[in-house]
Formats: sequence, structure tokens, C-alpha cells
Amino acid sequence: VDYQFTQIVVDRVEAEDGQYNVMFIGTDVGTVLKVVSIPRETWRDLEEVLLEEVAVLRDPIPITTLKISTKQQQLYLGSSAGVSQLPLHRCDVYGRACAECCLARDPYCAWDGFSCSRYFPTAKRRTRRQDIRNGDPLTQCSDQQHNDNLHEHEDLEEKVIYGVENSTTFLECVPKSQRALVYWQFQRHNEEHKQEVAADERVLGTEQGLLLRRLERGDGGTYTCQTVEHGYMQTVLSLTLEVIDAEHLGELLHRETDGELGGGGARARGGHGLAAPHPPSHKVWYRDFLQLINHPNLNTMDELCEQVWRRERRQRKQRPPHASAHAHANPHGTGNKWKHLQESKKGRNRRTHENERAPRSV
Repeated sequence: VDYQFTQIVVDRVEAEDGQYNVMFIGTDVGTVLKVVSIPRETWRDLEEVLLEEVAVLRDPIPITTLKISTKQQQLYLGSSAGVSQLPLHRCDVYGRACAECCLARDPYCAWDGFSCSRYFPTAKRRTRRQDIRNGDPLTQCSDQQHNDNLHEHEDLEEKVIYGVENSTTFLECVPKSQRALVYWQFQRHNEEHKQEVAADERVLGTEQGLLLRRLERGDGGTYTCQTVEHGYMQTVLSLTLEVIDAEHLGELLHRETDGELGGGGARARGGHGLAAPHPPSHKVWYRDFLQLINHPNLNTMDELCEQVWRRERRQRKQRPPHASAHAHANPHGTGNKWKHLQESKKGRNRRTHENERAPRSV
């Protein structure tokens, strides 16, 4: 890992199948790791399970102090920037299904029959489900499978992405648990048959998703990301990939280029303020998009962005003078409106906890 531990505190938590030590570990980059020690065959043989990793501080600075308040159920953190706090448990982030709550293996949380919520040892409920030692959803949640399937269908994330033929496309899918196995299934357009995606020289499976190199027209279709953990299979994501024909895209680019040249000639011949109906810049994003795809080199991308910025600055300088005069004549109009929107956006950018990683992930 690219960080070091700076502070550690331990909370003794009572669960359905015993007591567990939950460790909160501070790092020198402003993050907090929540780890539970689970005995395997004996209490001396321990398994360390990472429950969460949360970026608490805005800047990556060391955490110098950690204090637990069992009364307030809060973790207090000290750093050179000040003091922050973090709840000891956030059971709702584990999902709305019984199996997800069970797989989390968080001693603070249990399935109460409706959601993943705070576990209270004194509350006796027939519908409560918790298995910290094994995290076996098939045993604990067999009677909740129908409800879990409904929640899975409601929570399924669906996306549509576009890729250009002969380019590279990345299909991102990050499982909630580092212990889960990831499988990809593929279904072509207008076909009912699904097949498992196998890695080869063009298809590369990574921890973050699926990398498709040199896209082909036959790669278009629906990609389904599924995870398996303790025998429980879950569909995480459904991606529809639309492959754009390289020849068709090239025709669009040539057509836009010819249109720009034709519009410029008309303006030169017409003189006396005859302008094209649309500025030539509003469709040249096709060309910028294609150049970004075909130039993965970062230096080339920087040069391309610089060219785009220069073109925008040049277009602003070439605007007719009556536009700026109109702006000065209407000081309470559009300018102030945009200024107000920018100030509002600045105010909404403040967040307490940033860059939180998914539960049970590293």
C-alpha cells in the first residue's frame, strides 16, 4: 500500500455469535480503515476482514489522534487541520438485501427483516439475520431470496457507452468485496444467447473492470458484470456498448470539415456582415473526440487540449463588437445570472467525507 498507519483504536462489539474486536486505523494520508478480527477454527487463528476505507480529511495529511465514544457511537479524529468525526457504523451503505448485509460481516449491523440496520443485543427478533464468523448468506437468508431478487432488480445500474471501431474501451465494474469473484457475460444485439467473456489478446480482465482493445463491430451488445461470494451470485452492473463504425465517423468528420470551409468561403465572398447560421465550432467536437481516442499518450492529449483552448480563445476574440456592447448595456442580465450560478456551485461543493471507497473493498 502507498500509506502508513499512524493511529489505532479498538472497540469490543457484541454480535449474535460472540464478541469481536473492531479496529479503526488512521493513516498518514487522511484515511481510516475499519477492520474486524474474526477467529477461524480457534480464537488464536484470526482472519482480518476490511469492512471500510473512508477518506475523512479533505487533504491527504496524517491522522494524529483517534478516540472512540461508545455513548455517542462516534469516532473522533484529530489532525493538523482540526477535528473530524465519523460514525462507528453505517449499515445502510451495505445494501438493501439480506445477503449483502450478511456478506458485510460487520458486527455493528444485522438484517432486521426490512433493511440492514444497527444490531442491538437486547432486541430479540425472529427476522434478524447476522453471521460474522462465516458470512454465509445461503444459510442466513434462504427465506429472503425473493425480496433480495426484487432489490437487486431495483438497484441494478444500467449504462450505455459508446466506442469507436479499432479503438480501446474500458468497461468499469468494481465489486463491493475484494473477496468476490467477478464474471462477465455478453449478449449481442438482437440475440437471446448469453456467453461468458473469456480473456484473450484483445480482452483483458482487471480488478477495476474489462479492457477491450481494438474494438470490432461484433463487440456491440450488453455486458453484464456479476460477482460470486460464498456461493451467492449478484448482478452488479449492466452495460450496453454501442460500437461506432470508423468509416461512418470518418464521413461525419469530412462532412463537418467541408462545411466549415464552405461557410468560410461564403462569408469571404458575401462581405458586409453576411454570417453563417451556426459557428463552425459547435460541431468540431467529433474531431476532438476522435483524436483523444487515437492518442492515448498523455503528452499528446495535453497538446490536443491546448489546441482546443487556443481555438476557443481565438473564437472569443473574433466575436462581433456589438455582443460585448450589449453585455455592458445590460449589466443586470445574463452576466450576473451566470455569476450567481457560479457562486451557488461553489457553495455546494463542500462535503464532509470525500472519496469514500465502497464497503468491503480495498
